[in-house]
Amino acid sequence: MSSRSPHLVSLKARFWHLQMLLLVLCTMAVTGGQAEGSFGERKGPKEQDLVFHQKQDLSHPLSSSPSLSSSGVQEVSGNTPRQVRLALTETKGQRVVQWYTEQKPSSSNSSLVLFGPSPSSLSLSASGSALSYSKGNWVGWVHTVLLSNLSSNAYFYYKVGDEGYGEYSGVKRTWVSGWNGPQSYVWYGDMGAACDFNCGFSLNTSASIHLTSLLAHSALPPPFPGLPPLTLDAVFHVGDIAYADFDGAKQGNQTIWNIFLEEISNTSSVVPYMVCPGNHDVFYRFESYSRTFAMPVATGEGLTGNGQWWAMGYGQTYFVAINTEELYEPFSPQHTWLENTLRSYSLSLRSQYPWLIVFGHRPPYCSNAWEWCNGDFSRTLLRESTESLFYKYGVNAYIAGHTHSYERTYPVYKGKVMGTYENPGATVYLVAGMAGDREGQDLDWQPTPSWSASHSSNFGITSMTIFNSTHLLWSFIDSHSHVVLDQMWLLNPRGA
Repeated sequence: MSSRSPHLVSLKARFWHLQMLLLVLCTMAVTGGQAEGSFGERKGPKEQDLVFHQKQDLSHPLSSSPSLSSSGVQEVSGNTPRQVRLALTETKGQRVVQWYTEQKPSSSNSSLVLFGPSPSSLSLSASGSALSYSKGNWVGWVHTVLLSNLSSNAYFYYKVGDEGYGEYSGVKRTWVSGWNGPQSYVWYGDMGAACDFNCGFSLNTSASIHLTSLLAHSALPPPFPGLPPLTLDAVFHVGDIAYADFDGAKQGNQTIWNIFLEEISNTSSVVPYMVCPGNHDVFYRFESYSRTFAMPVATGEGLTGNGQWWAMGYGQTYFVAINTEELYEPFSPQHTWLENTLRSYSLSLRSQYPWLIVFGHRPPYCSNAWEWCNGDFSRTLLRESTESLFYKYGVNAYIAGHTHSYERTYPVYKGKVMGTYENPGATVYLVAGMAGDREGQDLDWQPTPSWSASHSSNFGITSMTIFNSTHLLWSFIDSHSHVVLDQMWLLNPRGA
């Protein structure tokens, strides 16, 4: 137990908040700006006149994809497994498997995964548990099963179901990579359902879902000439997941939530789907989010988080997820956890996981003209609360969404460029909020700051490939044309 007085902590926190407010007011007086709220209205979908700006042309074309099919949810019985998805753990050879049924399981331990090395040899089994949604009028059960001792650098096949009812999903195939070889990930935020509760159709969201599925099934060439084909290890969705509050249902619309999880299941059942919450995921105090997604939770050391903020090592990377919709200021529980986690990584885990990637829904750095990036006090608060920690503990990159656009910074600290991508002296900030949501893209930009290297209002997704302890490739891929619009090679001076 800490010996620090809670009254002293409260006074320190209030003094720190007062300092931040004075800083923003002084900045506004100099610039003539206005601090706007961070939940402003957008005007709706904008699909025309998308403009791309970058300081260097590093584009490389990807091949075209098959034509899109319309979205829809198949009618099934209450026992039929739906929304099958995987999640990573930090233990080698493990996967978490989850799915949804409308009906209660036949018994307390009847949630079952059958798996094996081929579709005709599902000789292994693992059972788990199921939890129901307990808030509002949400219905159904989320099943969770942990698989262990999976072989590395190999595919395994599986199906999920209920042993008592005898009803199972189709057979799925997924890859378990070795931790020492390259790992490849897709990143995006602010996607939402392509088919809403009235089944209105969003071509942009569907294009992003389709492109992610192609990458998950290794149906596209690598995003850089001369590279061998790479198998996707996971998808990271950095908040604003389904936009299940988009129709004004502040307690969440389960129809939209379920439709989105159905739409991504062709990807989430093949590669792990990792998440952090955004401002459109807060309904029921994150209960729907937490019941749906099996993110890491607290361990005996208290460093792994609570599912809303969490940390884990996988392959060559240590991932840290923060919840920008909860308190993150100094002296808050999350800030204390974040500093302890980064300190623990720096002291004992860097040699095992040479790359340190932090992500959360809201970006500390962005230059879009939308209000979050243009004078919002909350963004200043986020930056002042986290940037010094990222700098002190050597965070390689921070990835976010929230603003509906793409942006890549140079290594930056306190607004100043620090080094180059080949020899970075600070964190690189990446915004990937352009996956196709129904609120529309943010098309307008402020004058380009010195720390902003590239930005775009095109719809797309991003990919990150960790080749070894020193080299990372980041790519922004247009969802419609599959052309790589922006790329960055980032070197890791601590990985050498």
